[in-house]
Order: sequence, then C-alpha cells, then structure tokens
Amino acid sequence: MSEFMTDEEIQAEQALMLQQQMGQMDLEATAERAPLITEEQADAVTPLDLLHADNYTTKAIRNERLDICRGCDRLFKPTNSCKECGCFMALKTWLSDATCPIGKW
Repeated sequence: MSEFMTDEEIQAEQALMLQQQMGQMDLEATAERAPLITEEQADAVTPLDLLHADNYTTKAIRNERLDICRGCDRLFKPTNSCKECGCFMALKTWLSDATCPIGKW
C-alpha cells in the first residue's frame, strides 16, 4: 500500500486550502470529513522522528541497512529513495524504530 496521496485526496486538500485562504474554513466540518487513521498508522515512524536524538541507531547498523537498500531493486538510485515507501533511505536508515517496507531489515 502506497503512502502517497491519490488524485482525489490532492483535490480535497487543494479545496480546503482555497477555503482557508478565502476565510471560509469550517473546522468542525473539516474534522468530520478527515479520514480515520489506524493505530498502526499513528505509531508509524515519520520524518519528524529525525528531530529527536534518542531515535538514532548506531553507525554500523545504519550502514548495514543502507547497504541492503543499495542492493535492492526497489531503490530509486538517483535520489536514494525507496519506491515502496517514498523515504530517503540515507535518512531513514538512521532511525532506530524504522523498518524496511518489504521486510529486508
């Protein structure tokens, strides 16, 4: 499952941004339309976790993970990003709680 937004979700976000810019934002209605997230999604590692120093793994583990990614056919080499999750692996591999989306590490 991709974590990228669908065209419909992008259009909905754009409509909300336009409403907000025009001062017509109804926050209660917006909250009611917001998609529910699962507990698993709420606990997922995000790029914001890079801001917390206690979330980092050792350099050895990071290098081992990155070597696995570099040998994977799902790595988009020009940007070092994963085709499955969209993450920049040079950063994600530093996070202690991060996992490979296809279970390689």
